[in-house]
This record gives sequence, C-alpha cells and structure tokens, in this order.
Amino acid sequence: MKATFKVFFFAQRTTKLKKNGNAPILARITVNGKVACFSTQQDIPADRWDSKYQRTFGETKLEKTINGYLDTIQASASRHFYDIQAEGKIVTAEMVRQRLLHNSDDNPNTLLQLFDWFMEDCEKIAQSHNITRETVVRYHLVKTRLEEFSEKTYKVKDMPLDRVDKRFVDNFYAYIRTEYKLNNNTAVRMMRKFSSVLKMGRDNGWLTLQECTHAH
Repeated sequence: MKATFKVFFFAQRTTKLKKNGNAPILARITVNGKVACFSTQQDIPADRWDSKYQRTFGETKLEKTINGYLDTIQASASRHFYDIQAEGKIVTAEMVRQRLLHNSDDNPNTLLQLFDWFMEDCEKIAQSHNITRETVVRYHLVKTRLEEFSEKTYKVKDMPLDRVDKRFVDNFYAYIRTEYKLNNNTAVRMMRKFSSVLKMGRDNGWLTLQECTHAH
C-alpha cells in the first residue's frame, strides 16, 4: 500500500503565546495517519498568519524570510520521506521528524549538523533577548543556502566537516554572489554568519579550517 505523507504548518494563536506576544509556528508531519509535531523555532504576530496558505502574509522582509524557511522545511521533510522509502524501510512520521531535526547525542560530523548545534545555542540566546529573532532567521537562511550549494556543486546533501576547506568556502561565496545576485556587502554579512558557525567547529576541535574568508 502506498504511504501517505503531508506536512502542515500552523500558528498557536490562542494558547502558548511567546513573551513578546507572538504566536509560535509549529509543523505537523503526517504519515499514514500518524502524526509527529515539532517547533519551527519561528514566531509571528497572531494576526499576520494566513491559515489557508499555512504561511505568514509575506508582506514584510521578515515575513518573506520566514516563509522561505518554511518552504525549506517542507522540501527537506519530503526528501527525507522518500530517502527512507528508498532504503526499504517502513516510514513513520517520527522517523521523518528525527532526520529533519538531525537529532543525535554525538558530536557533529557534517556541516549541517554543526549548524544545528550552533542554532540550538542561538535559540537559547534569542529567548533571553540577547539577539533578535530576525538574526536567528538569517542563520537559518545561511544553512538553507549551504544545503542548496552542497547538492548543486558537490552532489551531496550534507558536507562532511573534514571536506570543508578554503576552496569550499570560496566556492560558496561565489555561489551566493552569482546564484542570488547578492552585492558584496550582503554576501559578506552572510559569510560572517557562516564564519561564526565554523568558529564553533574550530573551538571544539571538530574542524581544522582556520579562518572563513570573505567575512571581512
């Protein structure tokens, strides 16, 4: 029997509002009627959520960024679903959720896993109001661009940390400049965020690359 699969986004607009009054945006994965939910780590004023389209209204820069991030979650969840099927396993909603969130107690071995570790710290800092929600969203955007870049350029879904070298960084900078037609200032700001993540890897001994170029 063919498995059914769906990803649904919703904002908790009546309960569990954030301290800033925003509604948290949650995702619900359904496989064959079984459900697994998780937080997208995004929030939005309750009146800025479009329930019909399961996205923000997309009128402000931040709303457009959040919508793009939700699109990425949906595409990634779909890819994990089909990957698990291709492995010959019986897919469950929880399996898709676990792969999507890269849940692991081990040290990160890949670039996207390192990003996940870094983002966990970012989310905690954001909750204490030391960084803005928009900054957190922009880190998520850098991760999305790296995932796209790795697939298009290296034909892998995630790059092992021992393959992240100066050439990889240079190629990523060229990719965001040409693929998204970013000016130098915008590209440098994105590379600074990438540099912060790489520094975490270096500081913990997970990465040998000494410095992220194009971040100055």
